[in-house]
Amino acid sequence: MSLAEHRVQSPMWRKIAALTTLFALIPAGGIGLSLLTTNQQALKAVSREVRLTATESAAASVDQIVGGAREDLRGVAQSLGDPTIEASSRIGLARTFVSSSEQLDHAVIFDKKGVYIDAILAGELDYEPRRAELAPGVLDRARDGAMAIGSPARDRIQLVLPLRAAKTQEVTGYVASDVSLEPVRKQLEMLVTEKFDVDRDALVVVNAKGEAVVHAEPTKLGEVVGDGELVARVAEISRIGGVALSQDHGEDLITLKPLEVGDWVVLARVPQTKAYAAIDEMKLMVLAALLVAGLLSVILAIVVSRQLTRPIRDLVKLCRAIASRDFDQRAQIETRDEMAMLGRTLNDAAEQLRDSEEELRRQQAIRADLGRYLPTEVVERIAEDGDLSELDGRREQVSILFADVVGFTQLCEQNEPDVVVAVLNELFTIITEIIFRHQGVVDKFIGDCVMAFWGAPDADPEHAFHAVSAAEDIISWLEIGNAGWREKYGVEIQLAVGVHSGDVIVGNVGSNNRVAYTVVGEAVNLAARLESIARPNQILTSRQTAELVADDFDIVHVGGRRMPGSDDEVELYEVRV
Repeated sequence: MSLAEHRVQSPMWRKIAALTTLFALIPAGGIGLSLLTTNQQALKAVSREVRLTATESAAASVDQIVGGAREDLRGVAQSLGDPTIEASSRIGLARTFVSSSEQLDHAVIFDKKGVYIDAILAGELDYEPRRAELAPGVLDRARDGAMAIGSPARDRIQLVLPLRAAKTQEVTGYVASDVSLEPVRKQLEMLVTEKFDVDRDALVVVNAKGEAVVHAEPTKLGEVVGDGELVARVAEISRIGGVALSQDHGEDLITLKPLEVGDWVVLARVPQTKAYAAIDEMKLMVLAALLVAGLLSVILAIVVSRQLTRPIRDLVKLCRAIASRDFDQRAQIETRDEMAMLGRTLNDAAEQLRDSEEELRRQQAIRADLGRYLPTEVVERIAEDGDLSELDGRREQVSILFADVVGFTQLCEQNEPDVVVAVLNELFTIITEIIFRHQGVVDKFIGDCVMAFWGAPDADPEHAFHAVSAAEDIISWLEIGNAGWREKYGVEIQLAVGVHSGDVIVGNVGSNNRVAYTVVGEAVNLAARLESIARPNQILTSRQTAELVADDFDIVHVGGRRMPGSDDEVELYEVRV
């Protein structure tokens, strides 16, 4: 993509506007969140107090009515069983207790088997007292001496006390009364109207089984209030007793107040959505305030940011010119702030880039020329230092390697030219990498032969070791290379390698138009002769090289041989791979 095709996807003024809006909304949002948290805590406390007040009021009403009836019924029982009073007077005294009681309007007498005997009425009743036998469960509880409470019916609860013989304390019968819970129901109805917005299920008196014993809606008496978890909690509270307990239950807020009457518990329950309705209203108010603040912030930010970002366009234009390598353009920023400083900095950068362009070209030329035969690290050092004196001619102790393809003429005759070129290119590429890896210099490619040397341009005390190591790696790699060439082209390559160490003249040699970094001398000729007499995949070295690396490689003496053009016999050594 060209520079002209680049477009600003997110202008700076938009980002400034967004940041300004964000910085305005964060404090406002924090304040709103704080208000919401505080208000929620306050509403939760108020809701808890409302539920506590309602349960305490309902509990007091139940305790007053049922407790008073219990004491009055105890007086009736004591009158009927008092041995100091004549039998004929006991009924009269019991009737006096019933008539004077605010909670009792009758008392029913049963024998010890729970069979009806008689009823004491305080006046006209709008219902018929129960004459059937008492429930076995009620009798069992009453026999233990405690007051038994039967299941509620018609907003009435049955209280039962045992009658005992004066001397033996044996149960001789029972006295019972159906106590009206209508005052408690009215109290619940008033409380749900005042405190729970006429939610008739918000306040109810339940027993340990979770059944409603007093409800603002009479038709719901006996219904189980809540799920199994709530019923289990009610049963637990009814056994423990004590003060009221408030907690969250699913989507509801509940308060449980245990009563002194039997296993009853006053349950107040309010949905959280209803209790926290004001929170939703406040959320809307906070959201509206944030929207207004955000809108004002955006408008203000757009106006200011467009003024602030105007110089950026000139800077962008300059940056585009620099990116296009046009280092003559300059930016004129008159704002006297950081933008102006940035403009001056970019102007200086453009000038410095223009000055460094020639230096870059020079280093690229050096890298291109030297990279063909020198290792990368040497090329980089020379290019960065700019010092080419290391390439001047001088005498050095080096090791020279020649590697030649055996039977190259036959290879050319038996294969197509593109196959020969492809194989040689791959072979020379790998050999070059191996030579570079062992810190060598690729001198030249002579047809199917590679010449390399070690010890220049950087002095290398271990030049012989590196040269022989590279030769070993080349021969070892051939096995892998031949496997691929057999599969791909149906050909195999064999190399003859010669290595010799000695004094040479090394440096740039050539004409005014073309030079090459190379080594010359008798040592070069001897290395080439060693390669020419080596067998396929054999590494031959001279005595000079063998003495330098005898401790590092498996080297064997293979005899002596007089070389063409020389009267001296050369001792030959083979490096076993």
